This record gives sequence, structure tokens and C-alpha cells, in this order.
Amino acid sequence: MENGLRRDRYQEYYLARVDVELTQEAVRDAKAKRDSAQMREKEQKRREEGLQEARRQRQQIITDLSVELNTDTDYQALHELELQETGLKARLESDKKEMTVLCGAVKAALADAEQLLQIKDADGCVKEYVAFLKKLEECESLVDVSMCLEKVLSYKKAMYKKVQMKLAETKVELGRCQVELSGLKMRIEQLEKKQLTYPDSVTQLRQRIKEQLRQVGRSSEVRVLCELLDIGNSAWQNAVEGYLNNQRFYLLVEPEDFDLALSVYDRMRENRKAYGAGLINTGKLEKYDEVPADSLAEVVTSANIWAKRYVNMVLGKVHMCQKYQDLKQYPVAITRQCMRYQNHVVSAIKPEVYETPYIGTHAYLRQLEQCRRQQKTLQEQESALKSRIGQLDFVSKPLGTDADTEVKYRLTALEEKRTHEKQLADCRESMKQLHANQTLIQKRLHLEELRGSMEQLDLEIKEAAMRQGGCREEAKQQEALLVTLTAQLSGQQAVLAQLLEKLGSDTAECNKEYEKLKEGKELQRFKENFERARKANWTLKEKAEGEMITLMREYKVAHDFGAAESLQGYPEFLAEYDKLKNSRLLEYEEKVYKARQAAEDEFREQFLSRLQENIKQAQNEFKELNRSLGEIHFSREQYEFLYEPSRKLKKFYQMIMDDFNVMQGESIFSSMFSQNHREVIEELFEKLALDDENSAKTLEEYTDYRTYMDYDIKITGEDQSYMLYSKVSREKSGGETQTPFYITVAASFMQLYRNSIGGDAIGLVMLDEAFNNMDDERISGVLEFLTHSNLQVIIAAPPDKIQYIGPAVKKVLLVLQDDKMSYVEDFTRV
Repeated sequence: MENGLRRDRYQEYYLARVDVELTQEAVRDAKAKRDSAQMREKEQKRREEGLQEARRQRQQIITDLSVELNTDTDYQALHELELQETGLKARLESDKKEMTVLCGAVKAALADAEQLLQIKDADGCVKEYVAFLKKLEECESLVDVSMCLEKVLSYKKAMYKKVQMKLAETKVELGRCQVELSGLKMRIEQLEKKQLTYPDSVTQLRQRIKEQLRQVGRSSEVRVLCELLDIGNSAWQNAVEGYLNNQRFYLLVEPEDFDLALSVYDRMRENRKAYGAGLINTGKLEKYDEVPADSLAEVVTSANIWAKRYVNMVLGKVHMCQKYQDLKQYPVAITRQCMRYQNHVVSAIKPEVYETPYIGTHAYLRQLEQCRRQQKTLQEQESALKSRIGQLDFVSKPLGTDADTEVKYRLTALEEKRTHEKQLADCRESMKQLHANQTLIQKRLHLEELRGSMEQLDLEIKEAAMRQGGCREEAKQQEALLVTLTAQLSGQQAVLAQLLEKLGSDTAECNKEYEKLKEGKELQRFKENFERARKANWTLKEKAEGEMITLMREYKVAHDFGAAESLQGYPEFLAEYDKLKNSRLLEYEEKVYKARQAAEDEFREQFLSRLQENIKQAQNEFKELNRSLGEIHFSREQYEFLYEPSRKLKKFYQMIMDDFNVMQGESIFSSMFSQNHREVIEELFEKLALDDENSAKTLEEYTDYRTYMDYDIKITGEDQSYMLYSKVSREKSGGETQTPFYITVAASFMQLYRNSIGGDAIGLVMLDEAFNNMDDERISGVLEFLTHSNLQVIIAAPPDKIQYIGPAVKKVLLVLQDDKMSYVEDFTRV
């Protein structure tokens, strides 16, 4: 550690010295850059002064020549014309851009107008408008064009409003038609499957009642009245359909199911899910077996007794009349034409009620035919509406006014372009006449050259001033850096002086080594290398110091040693180490060896005794289970647990179960037991001491007492023939395998509650979806075994298992579900 500390002092000095040298180098560099910037600033200042003098001389010449030209009238006139020419050129450029936009608008407006001419009865102003647009640039006056354009805009707006209103009406009508077609398609699909469509309330109520019946194990049907009826005389079909009206959709259930169905209906009513549906109480219809003569019930037949009785009750009081004049002779009567007399009032039944037939085996065919005719009609309407929308879209597009409005507001561009072109031509003609004066031309050319050179001089003066300012700023920055570096260098030199004082007699050697290490290397890289080396050395020092302090603390705790657990206490620990090393170590070695040997023997003896104890306990539990199983038959079969020494670990089993393992008074490793089984014992404990990738698995296997035995279940038939479960489980998958499974599960829970948890456990076991593939005899056998096992069993099973499980348990609960609600009822009350 002392060498490491000395190395750290050297490295600290090296880093401080290289910092001083790096700062000195930076000071020199900053001074050089400052001096260079100051010299370049003076140079740019001299150049700027020379350029300023040249500019003053050239400006004087320009001033004298301008005064001379300004006194010349021809020059003044030419100057004014040149200004005028520049302005006219700019206006013509703007005119060209406007004309480009105008031409695009004219092209679009012309295309719309020509498309409008294809429409019958188009207004005459459109034809006139087309003629104007085709010869727009040739028109002398644009007044007629503007007036025609206003007429076209007014006509288009009026027509567009009418077309859009018609288009909106047509789209609404098309949407309605398509909705009806979609509904018809679904209805036709159902009718093709011979399924009639009923009101939603009827369908929902019927489905809920079916679900409730299934939940309680009932297989009876829920039928709609019209499905069970037929009409013998088709001439009275409309009368029956019209009179029954919504009664055709009433639901029928078996008399014993009515109360359950009624409870379902009431729950749906409370949830506002069913109104208007009818539920017939079939149990109250016994007295309606007779059909009154000449009543409407005579033409209605049914194979269902309850449906026929209900029809007899409702239609048996309705007398059939051939002529409407006979209606008043009966309390309730009806004609084939659906004139109804009741309560002394005659009324005609709406055709909408009976036009769609629901009664009879062929009612679905008539509905299907009606729907297909209606579908064909709607499809023709849809096609016509789509065609109409296409025509209106075709008319609507050219009625747009965007292009026409663009033309309206840009027509003036054409007139302005013509005016500016004429003005420019006149201006250039006047300039041509003035250009004939050669003296004037030479003076003007010389003046232009002088002005051009003045612009170049201004650029050079500006550039020189900017460079001068940049050099001045750079010099200021380097001066500020010098102040900072000088202060930094002073501090670093003070630190270096302190480190030299610490080195003392090592100063010369340290400086010599520093120069040698630095030779041929850049200072910055030299510094980075030593920073990494010092960091690594410091890490090793801290690690060694930490480990040493930890060992000091452990020794203090173990031996009640009084020295400080730090570097300051190191000398005392060193003295203690020398004393132990030279006098007491040999005495401790022999004691440690004997103690270790005794501990290993005790561990082995207790380990083997514990294994033997667990194996014998398991065998006793199997015997107890077999006694219980011997009194129970499982569908003409009996079961018995088998156990024997493991074929793979038989030698270990024999060693563990040897009686010498339980001798009292001496260690088993000093007896005959040790002589007989030494090799097996050593092999066993070698496996327990393995230290490789499989050591955890091996340790778990050889410390578990169950590993040393093989297990099976013996299945004995009535003829005393038997099979082993290990063979049956590979060949079969029904009740033959499930029965042993439940016996094994029960035995496992019995052992768990008795040994692992304790005798005060409640012994609760829950089985879900139990006994799926087992017959009633096997189920009874398993339940009898569970009853004698002191376990409290909760069994969840489908309703069809209730008749087998119910007699063997104290309580049976039925779990029901309705929509999102679940409730439980005692089965004995259902």
C-alpha cells in the first residue's frame, strides 16, 4: 500500500506540473494572437484611409461633370424620357401577369359556357357570351362584353340555385330508397331460410325465455302463435290475419313454464326492454276445445292443442258473413273483405294489417314474393334516381361562376395593356430623336463609368472597415484571455510548489522521471494518460483500504480486539497478526479439523434418519388410504395405492431403510452400518456436494424422500383381474383415468392438511367442472371416498350432474344468470 501511495504522490506532481506547462503554452499562444490582431488592424486602417482619399477625388470629377450636363436642355429632356420608359416597362410587366390570369379565366369560362350550350333551352346570353370570349383581344370596346357577362352571371346563379335544390331532394330520396333496399335484403335472406320477422319486443322476449329455460334444465320450446296455425279456406286468410292483428305474435309456452316466462317478462319490463308483446297462459284454455259453428275459428287449424284452444277462444265468437248486410245480425262478425262488426260498430280493417301474411305453412313464400316485387320496384327507382343525380351534376358543374367572376374583375387589364404599349412606343420614338447628339452621349457614358467605379470603392471601404473591427475585437478577446491565464498560472505554480515540498528528497528522482516520460509526447495527451493511470491507482487503493477495514471489523467482532478499524489502527493489527502467526496457529488447526469432522458426521446421521422417518410416514399414510379404499367400489372396480423401492435408486433406499441406521448409543459411522454401506453413503453425499450447472436439480432430487420410491395405482375388477394405472393412463382417456385422478388429488390434500398445515386446518377443497367424463357409479364412488376423507369439498358442475352429486352432498345451490345479473337459488325450491 505504501508503494501505491508514493506512486500517487508522483502522479499528482506530474499532473500539476503538466497543468503549469500547458497554461504557460496557452499564455504564449494568446500573446502571439493578440499581437498579430493588432498589426492586422493597423494595416486595414491604412488601406481604408487610402480608399477614402481616392473616393473624394472621384466624387469631385462626378460633381463637375453632372453640373455641366444639367445645364444642357437636351440632356434634361432625355433624362425625363428615360424615367418615363422605366415606369412604363414596370407597368407592362404587371399587365402581362394580369393578362396571364385573365387568359386562364377566359379559357375556363369558355369551357363552361360551351358545355351549357349542350343543354336544351339554354339562355341566349350564353351563346353571345361564347362569341365574345373567343374574340376577346380583338374587341375594340369592352362595354358590350361586360354587359353580356353580367347577364350570364345572373342567369347562372339563378339556374345553379334551382339545380342544387333539385339535387338535394333527389339525394334524400335516393338515401331513403337505399335504406329500404337494405332492410328488404335482410328480410329476404331471413325468408329464404323460412324465418319470419317479428317485432323486436317479441323476438327479445322469446330469446330471454329460451335462455332461462335452458339454465334450469328445461328443453321445452317457446313458439309464436302464427307459426302454429294454418288456414284451411284461403278466401278467409285476410279476415283471420286482420282480426288477429298483433295477437298473431303472442308467445306460447308449456303450462308449467308460464310462471318462469312471466318472471322473465316482468324483469324485462322493469328494464324497459319489452312492451306490447303477448304471453299466452295456456293453462287456462282447457274449456276451449269446441269450435263454434260458422265462426272464424272453423277455417283455422293447428297441430298444437294450446294454439288451437286460444284461436277457438278468440275467433270462436266471430261469425263469418258472406255479405256486409248480415253483419249486424251477430254480436261480433266479419266478411271476407275484412269489414268487421263489434260492439255495434262497423269498421274496415286497414290493408296494411293483413297484406303481409304470417299464418300458414306457406306464409313465408307469400312474404318472399311480396318482398322480391318490392325490391325490384325499389331497384328501378334507385337506378332512375342515380341517373337523375348524374344529369344534375353534369348541369351543375358549368353553372359555377368562379371563372366568370375572375374575367369580370380582370377585363380592365386588357385595356390598360393596350394603353401602356402605345405610351411606351411614343416614349421610345422621342428618345431616338435625342440620341442623335454624339457629344451628349460621350459625356453620359463617362459619367456612368465614374458612378460605377464609385460603387466599387464604397464596397472596398466597407470591407476594410469590417476587417479592421474584426481584428480589434480579436485583440480584445486575447487580452482578456491573457488576464485569466495569468491568474490561473499563478495558482497552479503555488500548488506545484507545495507538491515539491511534499516530495522532499524524492524531488530530483521525480523530476528526472517526469522529463523521461514526457519526452516526445504532446502535453495534453501526456496529461490524459496520467489522469487515467492515477484514477486506476486510486481505485485500487480505495478497494484495498475498504477490504482491509472490513477484515479489521470482522476480527474485532470475532475476537473483541480494541484497535481502531482504520489506517491509523493498522500497526496494532499488524502486531496481532505476527503474534498469531508465530505462536497459536498450530494449536487452532487441530481443533478446527476435529470440529469440522464431528459436524459432518452429525449432519449425515441426521439427514439419513430424517429420510427414513419421512419414507416410513408416507408408507403408513398409503396403508391408511388403502384401508379406506378397500371398502369402496367404483363402478365394479376397486383401487389400491402401490409403492416400492425406486428401481433407479434401490441401493440408496436399502441403505436408508437399514435398521442399523437407528441404533442408539453410538454414531452410525463407527458401527456395522458404516462398513456395509460406506460406498453408497459416500456416493450419495458426493452427489449432494456437486457444484456444477446441474447441482441445484441434483440436490432437490436427492433430498426429497419421494424420489426413493416408485408409485402406481392397482385397479381390480369384479373377477379379481387387475390393471395398473400407469398402463391405463396411456391407453384410455375417459372415466377410467379420471377416477384415479380424483383419488390421487384427495390423497394429496389429505397429506397437505395433515402434515404441512396442521391438524387444525379446515380441509377445504374446490373442484371446478368436476366429473365430466365419468358415469354415475364412478361419481358415487369418488364422492363416498371424499366423504370419508375428512375434507370439506365444494364442487362446481353443469346442471346435468345434479342428479348424481345431489344425494351425496348436504347442500345444492343453482347459479342463474340473466343478462348482466347473476343470482343463486336453493335447488330444492326450484
